[in-house]
Amino acid sequence: MTEPVLDLIEDELLKDPLRRESTMYQILSECSAAVRKSVEHVEGVDYYVAEAGEAFRELENIVNQIPMNNDGKETIENLLKAKHYLKTDYKMHVRTSSTIADYCFVHALSQTGSVFFEDQCPHDHIHQCPQCYQLEHNLSTILTKTADVGWDNPEAYLFKVEKSVNAIKELKSHILRAKVQDSARADITSNLKEGEMFLVADWAMKFLPRKFREGQTDWFGKRGINWHIAVCATKKDDNYILDTYEHILYAQTPHDSQLTAVLMVDTVKDMVNRKRIDKVYIWSDNAGCYKSTFTIYALYQELPNLIKSYNFCEAQDRKGPYDRKASHIKAAIKRHINEGNDVLDASEMKRAIDLQQKGKYRVRVMTPVIDADAEKIHVKPIPNISTLSNFEFSSDGLTVWRAYKVGPGKLIPWKNNVVTCLQLNVIHTWSSDIIPAILPPDDESEAHDESAQPALKRRKTSDHVFHCSNEDCDRSFRTMTSLDNHLLLGNCNVHVEKKVVDRCKVMYNIKLQTINAITIQSDDAEKENTTEIPEERGWALKVKKPKVLFTDAQNSICLKSLTSEK
Repeated sequence: MTEPVLDLIEDELLKDPLRRESTMYQILSECSAAVRKSVEHVEGVDYYVAEAGEAFRELENIVNQIPMNNDGKETIENLLKAKHYLKTDYKMHVRTSSTIADYCFVHALSQTGSVFFEDQCPHDHIHQCPQCYQLEHNLSTILTKTADVGWDNPEAYLFKVEKSVNAIKELKSHILRAKVQDSARADITSNLKEGEMFLVADWAMKFLPRKFREGQTDWFGKRGINWHIAVCATKKDDNYILDTYEHILYAQTPHDSQLTAVLMVDTVKDMVNRKRIDKVYIWSDNAGCYKSTFTIYALYQELPNLIKSYNFCEAQDRKGPYDRKASHIKAAIKRHINEGNDVLDASEMKRAIDLQQKGKYRVRVMTPVIDADAEKIHVKPIPNISTLSNFEFSSDGLTVWRAYKVGPGKLIPWKNNVVTCLQLNVIHTWSSDIIPAILPPDDESEAHDESAQPALKRRKTSDHVFHCSNEDCDRSFRTMTSLDNHLLLGNCNVHVEKKVVDRCKVMYNIKLQTINAITIQSDDAEKENTTEIPEERGWALKVKKPKVLFTDAQNSICLKSLTSEK
């Protein structure tokens, strides 16, 4: 609001009637405007966030139908505060060791009674998070009130409430697991040395063939082109060097573990031929083609002295560098098409990438050789592999963990499980003149320097800074390469949304508006718990949902509806 006034004063050479040390300027400096971004309406959002958002709305609708007098409005306000807290400040409170059971991830991710996946906390959990306690209290209150109301269909309402409560608790566990697993990637990238490689890989969405001039007959019935992206990070002279590999499949091929494993092996072997690589660390999502017994055994069989660890991120936890590289590649292909070219198959797709990117990516077109007469190999599966998140390779065997740095881990010895990998028929190999991307040290914008004093800044032009894609991170950079370096390392600078000074301002405002005595709640995130029992051990572990079969009555209704004449 003050920008037009200041511009007018400067243009007219008038004396500033409002001193910059006045109260108005101080208020604007301390209470700067902020835009809160919503992620619930975006397509493809994390399903934990989507289901929890729907759960909060469902509980709000049910509370409005329950006769609770003035308590209903307060309950809805508390639900909104809890929803906002889970999305903002909760992940900042999670740490390795804490006297609050909701924050201590060793306590939350330890499997009770397991000698492999359990750690003992050297402290007692004698404190409690006020926000977490308020959330649990509100959820239990809604459950009790719903059960006491005489609904026409009480089972349906109770089912909705219980489902919503479970979705909210699963979101809380998901946030904690995501931060713990992300620390595995941060530890590897921050301690990466020369001769070591960090590889992240994922299947990109199928690319639909396109013509420069495309009629309606060419638009329908398209078959997408499969392509796999791997980003390899190495270090040289304190700089991170990124090599991007893209495997384009010429024919339609399923994304199974056999093909995925051989593509990652092909990437590592090419990096070894080009650079000195002694150790390899792999990071990927939880897709079945990656987290499978065949993939683990194939990687160790083909890379016995190179691969050291394989860590998986939490399911649905943000995007990685391969997603950003895929967007760059698709933009380059689109530019190639706009120049009057067609991209209809894998060969033309490689040609478009090579011409537009000028040697930035290593692109290879291939097709797997499938032997239909080969005998099916039966490999003993790793027990409960879907619940495991971290794998470490050694000559003695495979050490697995359910959560990063929780417990000593379980050693699974190698039992001479020989797997047969697919053979690749290379149609177009990658070019030899490859220019890897060199990421310099962070070139962070001064506009987000914490040491800078807050002041009103007049900006007539944009700063052209690149902001971190993580909505909770407040860091920004002057160059895109510095942003890529930051996103690869994962060293996000996440602050508590409401600091102590903000809470002091709010409480001071409340004191000015009331003359009654009020009880001020502690500003600290930790509050002593003397009446409530802390969270159970292992409350954040992922639990398999049991399969529920239809009852005889339900089966008879289904059978009757299928066999009826109408």
